[in-house]
Amino acid sequence: MRSLEMMRDLNNLPDLVLPGGYSIISINEDNGYLWEEVMDSSWGNHPPGAFREVMVANNGYEENCVFVMLDENKNAVATSSAWDYGFGEDTWYGDTYQAYPILAFVGVKKEHQGKGYGRVVSIYCLHEFVKRGYKKVHLGVMGTYDGENYPAVKTYLNCGFIPYIVEEWHKDAWKKVFAHLNIPEVEPILRDLSKPYVQTPHPPRPWPYQLRQAREAHEAGEPYVLFGLWEEHNMYKVDSAIYIKLKPLINKAENPDEIIRIIYEEQVENIFIDYPRNPKAMLLMKRDGSYIKIGESPDIRFNQGLEKYLQQRDEMKITCRRYKILTDFSKVYGFLQDTYDPVALNSNLLPQFFEYNQMHTKFDYTKSHRIGVWEDRGKIVAIACFRRTIGKICLLHTDKKHSFLLPELLAWAERELSIVENNRQSLEIYITDKESDKRELLKSNGFLHTHSDPIKKFDFNNPFIERILPEGFTLIDGMDADYYKLNDCFWMGFSDIIDVGPNDDFERQVYLSNAPHYMKTLTTIIVAPDGEYACALGMWFDDKNKYAFLEPLATIPKYRRMGLATIALTEAMKKTKAMGAKYCFGGPNDFYTAIGFDTVCNWELWKKEWET
Repeated sequence: MRSLEMMRDLNNLPDLVLPGGYSIISINEDNGYLWEEVMDSSWGNHPPGAFREVMVANNGYEENCVFVMLDENKNAVATSSAWDYGFGEDTWYGDTYQAYPILAFVGVKKEHQGKGYGRVVSIYCLHEFVKRGYKKVHLGVMGTYDGENYPAVKTYLNCGFIPYIVEEWHKDAWKKVFAHLNIPEVEPILRDLSKPYVQTPHPPRPWPYQLRQAREAHEAGEPYVLFGLWEEHNMYKVDSAIYIKLKPLINKAENPDEIIRIIYEEQVENIFIDYPRNPKAMLLMKRDGSYIKIGESPDIRFNQGLEKYLQQRDEMKITCRRYKILTDFSKVYGFLQDTYDPVALNSNLLPQFFEYNQMHTKFDYTKSHRIGVWEDRGKIVAIACFRRTIGKICLLHTDKKHSFLLPELLAWAERELSIVENNRQSLEIYITDKESDKRELLKSNGFLHTHSDPIKKFDFNNPFIERILPEGFTLIDGMDADYYKLNDCFWMGFSDIIDVGPNDDFERQVYLSNAPHYMKTLTTIIVAPDGEYACALGMWFDDKNKYAFLEPLATIPKYRRMGLATIALTEAMKKTKAMGAKYCFGGPNDFYTAIGFDTVCNWELWKKEWET
């Protein structure tokens, strides 16, 4: 069905006059059924769901571009759309870029036709275009040449539109229209008809509303806007529907690779299949309106600049899923052992740290499914997790080959590991100061560095500090420990420092002592003369990477300043040295420095808060 074109400058617009009690509202997916009612009555074939299929998937759709007029009883009676996309000389008819917005989808319910409502909603859109800064507006009237839509032409002529001749046949068509309407002919706007109707295809050029979307997206912190590329009249055009569908997923993307990952994992083949215009490719648009081509339908082959990345993805077969606490613990532990970095220290996410906190009675196992696990052909290659509760002390780690997944891990953490308090969402991420890639990622995503603690270790090449055990005190290991006494020691040793809750669960020590890699022989306890456990510690040994990891260490307050912690720690470190350990990790406070521990890096807290 062929269409006639019409144009109007936006000077001297008629006033908008609504019937008494009537109103005009903006339409979106929530109230799109009102638009469907009008369009099904006036145009036909617009059943429920048509708004999403036709409008949201249309290349000009954005908020506040589709309008419906309601009567005094709030019933929909008419509709019109103020499309911002750029029709003009650049689009089909020549080389001069002069884009115009479009008045489109004007319809009136059959029982209300002939009352002038089509003119009212059309004038409403014209005033909208003036607010947006446009000087001219365009429209196309379908079916007029075939004698089916003369009333629409009359409405637009009454709104001040005049014919726009873009093809030779338009001249005769307009003569026929004016004759049928029995009104004087209006002087048309003429295109240079010596130029062919269809020019050589050119690369897509951004339309005004797309440039605005890109600018607004960037101002909101989105580095790219995603569009579909489709073909019409042998010309490439850019479409927003894919952007609208994937926008929630790409808001945090920082580079084209991250966008591709999202597209890849969201199975864009299916998006293309469901897509009404069958786009030929996808584009990322930057703030300046330039494009990066990133994909083609139907088999998603990417351009050379990003081919290597996609090849990695194809070869790696990366999948992301939730952590399964009963089956994944050993896999994650092994992954952390295999990927241990003695310099960056895996953000301090050592396998012993992971195990101790998963076995801690304050670990919120009901949220363990919030931990994200990434696998390459079934092998774990990355993890995003929390220490004991979500929102607090969250950590991201990949092996070196898959470090490009870090933006994805961060996106997962913001979605799954953050907490909401007082209508504010927040997340704490810990890294070491040796991890510049993570630091830059956090900075670029709005995280602030708020605190640092030293990470210290004792090199077993250095001499141990030897202290004499006070008279009447004895050293034992955990093989025959009294768990009631051990629990009392840890509870009293920490309760004056941190909130450890009531001392009513000795079983926590039994539970921890049965952790998979816990070694009772390395547990070191100093017993006071009256049998009370005065000082105690847990020591872990990494047999693969040959280091010791201290967690926890406590001394009951009344036994402090007697050198008991130094004696117990030295005894445990000697045991691990005999097993092959080369150094031991300790805590951040000054005690460790005093007995020979050196700071090897700092553990940095990065925090972000945002509106829910």
